[in-house]
Amino acid sequence: MSRFYFDSIRLEMGMGGRFLVRLFVYAFYGSLAAASIVLSFAELRWMQSLGVFLILLLIDRLIHINQADRKLTELPQGKINLNEYLLPTTTSIIEKASERCYFLGGHLELWLLKQCFDQAEIKRGLKHLEIKWKVADKKVSQIIKVNQQRKTPKEEIKRLLEEVVQKAGERALERGGRYVEPQDLFTVLAKSRLELTRDFFNSLDIRPEDLEKKGIFG
Repeated sequence: MSRFYFDSIRLEMGMGGRFLVRLFVYAFYGSLAAASIVLSFAELRWMQSLGVFLILLLIDRLIHINQADRKLTELPQGKINLNEYLLPTTTSIIEKASERCYFLGGHLELWLLKQCFDQAEIKRGLKHLEIKWKVADKKVSQIIKVNQQRKTPKEEIKRLLEEVVQKAGERALERGGRYVEPQDLFTVLAKSRLELTRDFFNSLDIRPEDLEKKGIFG
């Protein structure tokens, strides 16, 4: 039994809720940046110190902006929520795919694949395999369109997501990765039992072992 599970409050919020959260975060950091500048030029020494502290806080946040909250190389004991180990790009793929699957229909795995093609590392991997990412994107879009009448309930989307993210987490851990990256999602999807997903990879002549080659996504 896997020690990993996946639970995301942001996914439960829905599109509108996530938009409001992003808006609040942007406003908060914007206000913080403005306050840090004003305080840095204040006459009182303690205000200047506070301004410098806020600037350092913002710089630290910028340095870690494209990283996950926690690292797979520092795993604690017990059950682990992989949501804290996903790169922001991986989270974006999951959120967009789940939204489109629910509102537009089709299978979640195909939407995950489509969102993967927006990521630079996936494009590099396909380039190393001498496959144009636009061709791959077009193929998966065609498969989605044919099967778009299929509507997936929210609970099934959640279950399927947890299954895929668990496997991606295990793959990231096996390769010695610090975070769960888009390449991990893409690679585990290549091993899917879903016929539509297998048909997609077969149409491009991509085998799961091709994606395990060292440096393929580098």
